[in-house]
Amino acid sequence: MRCFLEVHVDDVLLSRDPFRWPEVARLLDRVATTAENEGGVLSFRVRAWFAEGDVYAFLRHLQRRGHEVGAHAHGRDLRRAVVALRRAGIEPSVMAPGLVQVGNRGRLKLLRAAQSLGANVITDRLESRHFTYQGWLAWNPLPGLRMLDISVSPFEWGVLHRRDGKVVPAWGRLDWNTLDRCAAQAASWPEPPGRTAFFGATFHEHDLCPEGSLEAPPLDGMARWCARWRPVRSAECG
Repeated sequence: MRCFLEVHVDDVLLSRDPFRWPEVARLLDRVATTAENEGGVLSFRVRAWFAEGDVYAFLRHLQRRGHEVGAHAHGRDLRRAVVALRRAGIEPSVMAPGLVQVGNRGRLKLLRAAQSLGANVITDRLESRHFTYQGWLAWNPLPGLRMLDISVSPFEWGVLHRRDGKVVPAWGRLDWNTLDRCAAQAASWPEPPGRTAFFGATFHEHDLCPEGSLEAPPLDGMARWCARWRPVRSAECG
């Protein structure tokens, strides 16, 4: 079973203060290095703010190191992200366009928009099931478009928490042991003949840090997960 580990560069802090771009870049470099040291690579999904601030060819450098760089949006700002990535020297073909944000009614419209912008692989999460083996086998929501649903709910391993009736980010409380168990369970299922199973999980750059900070504590949990599962670029899965 192939695995991918996806980092959504969500720009929660950067959108409020563009001068924090170097802090975000240092954090992403540290995350990338952690995966590389354990024999893995990451699948970065980048929103517009970070791409627009990349005057240093940082994203191209990540690509040269073997990581995957694709576009990310929250439903309405996908074109802006793609345009910004192209200006930064990246031609994104893998995208996480924000299916959760648009819901079932907007799903096909957003997928068509992503495909028109150059996507041939979508990594995202549909809260309602449209395919029996979502998150384990790839499928085609549109002709020529491959869908790799994220395999595990963000609530299951701490990417999101419910607190006082609100949904809040992890702020440094990702549960890598739970993610390890989820991957092991998926790996225990027999693959159907002629098909390649996968496991994919997503977190955000700010999930590694205390609230308001871009300084992460030691990334030991992530390192252990990458050492065991050796994540590859998502386009190589399924």
